[in-house]
Amino acid sequence: STFLLPNWVDTKRFTPLIDDRQHPLNTNQINFFSIGRLEPQKNYLSLVSLLASSRYKFSLTIAGSGSQFSTLENLSKELSFDLTLLGKVEHSLLPKLINQYDLYIQHSLIEGHPKTVLEAMSCGAVVVCRDSPGISQLIDSKLNGYLYNSINFDHIISTILSNNNIKLIKSNARKYIV
Repeated sequence: STFLLPNWVDTKRFTPLIDDRQHPLNTNQINFFSIGRLEPQKNYLSLVSLLASSRYKFSLTIAGSGSQFSTLENLSKELSFDLTLLGKVEHSLLPKLINQYDLYIQHSLIEGHPKTVLEAMSCGAVVVCRDSPGISQLIDSKLNGYLYNSINFDHIISTILSNNNIKLIKSNARKYIV
């Protein structure tokens, strides 16, 4: 027999903030949030280097633990990059965290079923994901999120910053999950 155990999202818990004041992104500092294991597959060392080398000023907060914790801390110090590692975070606290950052980012090399991206989309977050297997089937770039690679990353950020209808992207992300 075959059993199907779907990886579902609690759309009543992972929901947009009610007081969604459409404040435009502050181009002086864009705050990214990500959830994931601090392991090579999640590609966080590459992400920190990419964000640190951008012409934009970014910060990155990651909820998760793993073998690359101290390596990431050291790299961020070396690059003078604003990185906050929260360690393991209780699942029930994630919606509030997702909602308090400007953008949700995922830089994985490969994903099976990226539950954290689905949860961020359910919160109506603007998701910015590396174009990789498992992600590209989920994100319709410029419709319900944004896909990037290391070559076009700054261009994608410019596109997000100049998008006057970011509310539609957030709404489409939420609708896609619901």
